[in-house]
Formats: sequence, C-alpha cells, structure tokens
Amino acid sequence: MAHEWNIRPRGRGCTVCDTRFRDAEECVSALFETESGYDRGDFCLACWRQRSDDRIPFSLWQGAFAAPAEGPARVDPVERETAETLLRRLMALEDPAHANVIYILAVMLERKRQLIERDTRTRESGELLRIYEHRPSGDTFVVLDPQLRLEAIDEVQRQVIAMLGGGASGGGASAEPAAGTVAGGRADFDVIIRGGTVVDGTGQPARLADVAVRDGRIAAIGALDPRATAACCIDAAQRLVVPGFIDVHSHSDAYLLVEPDAPGKIRQGITTEIVGQCGCSAAPLLGEARHPSDWRAVLGGVERASGQEGGVFWRSMAAYRERLAERKHAPNLVALVGHNTLRAGVMGYADRAATAEETREVVQRLEQALDEGASGFSTGLIYTPGRFSRPDEIL
Repeated sequence: MAHEWNIRPRGRGCTVCDTRFRDAEECVSALFETESGYDRGDFCLACWRQRSDDRIPFSLWQGAFAAPAEGPARVDPVERETAETLLRRLMALEDPAHANVIYILAVMLERKRQLIERDTRTRESGELLRIYEHRPSGDTFVVLDPQLRLEAIDEVQRQVIAMLGGGASGGGASAEPAAGTVAGGRADFDVIIRGGTVVDGTGQPARLADVAVRDGRIAAIGALDPRATAACCIDAAQRLVVPGFIDVHSHSDAYLLVEPDAPGKIRQGITTEIVGQCGCSAAPLLGEARHPSDWRAVLGGVERASGQEGGVFWRSMAAYRERLAERKHAPNLVALVGHNTLRAGVMGYADRAATAEETREVVQRLEQALDEGASGFSTGLIYTPGRFSRPDEIL
C-alpha cells in the first residue's frame, strides 16, 4: 500500500478552529484522498456541519475524543510493541509482497485493542481496504484485506511468527516467549495444545498458535517456547482448536441428572449450557409448580424419591444445584429461574392476575434462588401460567 501509512495522526483539536477537544467530546474524523496519499482532518461538530470544503471524504467516522492519560507513557508488553513495530516497518517498505503479513498483524493488534477499525472502503478494482486507528497515538493505517482463504492462513501465520521471533531480514526485534514461561525458558502447564489453527470465536481470522492450560484455565496462546513442558501435550497440527460452544437455550435441566456426561452435547463441542429457559426451571419446586415435561418420570427410573411427597427430589435452587454437583455433570451449567415455575409455586395455575401480595412472594422466592446460585430470570409468556400475567407483574 504505497504512501498510505504516512497519514497525519489524530489531532487534539479541531483542524478548522484550533479549539482543543475536551475529554469525551464528540468529534468527526475524515480522510481525504490527495495526490500523495491521504490527508486527515479532525473537526468539532460545529465546524464539520459548517464546512465549506466540497471535497468528498474517502473515509469518515464520528466518535468521542479520548484525552491522553496524564503522567508517564504506558509501556506495553514486548509482544505487543514488536507486532506494532513490525507493522509500521513493513508498511513503510511499501512492498505489496507483505500485504498478507500486514493484514494479519493489523488483526492481531486489533484483537489486542491496540487498533480499532474505523471504516472499510472498496476500490474500483474490488479490493477491500480496512481503515484502522491506533488507539494510543491516533495514527491511521489503511490496510488491504487480502481475503485470505482458510487454507492459506496457516502459512501466513508461520511467516508472522517467524518475523516476530526475529526471523525477518531487517533486524526485527525478537519476541518474548508466550505468557506462562518461567526462568530458564521452562513452563509448567497442565496441557499444551501445539500447532493447531486457533479459531477463537471473536470473528477474527484463524491463526496458527499453541494453547497452554493451567489450573483449568487458558494460560497462554501464541508461539510457546519449544522447551515448555506439560503433563499432557497434544499435537493439533492440521486441526482446528476452538473454544467450547455455549448452548444459550438449553432444556437439559433434568438431562444432566440422567446422563451427567452429556455425550449428546459434548460430541457437538458444547461445554456450557444455560438451563431454566422459557420461564420453566427445575427449581424452586414449591406448591403446585411442576415442569411441563416428563422429566420427573425419567428421573424416577434413575433414582427414587427420598421420601418426599410426589417424588420431588428438591425444593430449592440450592438443593437442585447440590444434586447436580453430586452427579458431577460434564458441561458447565448456568441456571436461570423460571417465572412460570415461581408463579405456579405461589398461586398455582390460576387464570388471573397476581395480587400485590402474590407478586411480592414471587419476588422473594426469586431473590432467594438468585442468592442460592441462580444466574438470572427467564420468562415464557406464551406458556401457562405465564400467559395469565399482567405486565406490571413481570416488570
């Protein structure tokens, strides 16, 4: 991208009236094409609306001005600065052969919140340009999106890793080992997944990277020191490495008690389920509350009621969560409290609005369930008894 890196950085005041921007003040930034590249202007809203310049901006965005932090400049981690330094150096070379690497570097820095994408533009040739602003300095980068195919990303990722590791000509700075290494270049992880193509779920391009896990949490992602050790090492070459999927609308309230290993979910890559949907939850089961399925009968074939009337194994959210913990369910679980369950527990399935006293009782039981570990509240206003509710009962 010849000459497109050298663009005037973000100003601290209006280009027209020279008034300094206040922190959080709304302002307009615009790029104008010139014979030598692009010219940037920053405008207060008044000057932008009254401008007499008839040039049509190549790119335009509006946002709040962020005043620079007072005091010593922040020192970023070495890996971030190395990626930024490499991006600037390659763009200054103006060599089209670096287009793929430049794009991947820009995406890396965007993911690290060093760059923010302000706009996209398509040239007459069909090329897609992504316009980034460097958060700390306000520098503008116009980057060609090469529309890389998935099978080409691995090779570009290898080039980037090599360059960040000092393999590029021109004296690029060496990158630090990925987070988690200790003195002597050794690492103590529980699991290392090496050489896979990471798709992180953020919408960013897939990239070649190692993943290290310690104490059940991801401790490092990137080019791990080859000497790093772990109790379990997995070779993921030619395989995709992805986060577990979240089933945001699950009705596994009872299924996880019947089959706690949840093979039907795990084999699909689901590692977290959110249950208690549609206003119907497994707890608290009080009064006439019941689940609108045959899950109690299913559970009856697995474990028998412990002397409680009607075969109810728990009354509260705390007791339900305790029973789940005893079964050692495989997926992570987020439990919501169902409005229908709460309402039925207080006033049965009556076709009428709740009284003020009944509404207070529903709220009290909701608060208790939340205190006992529930993560939220769900409704199902097309189902009985939720369909009998008035708006003020929910709000």
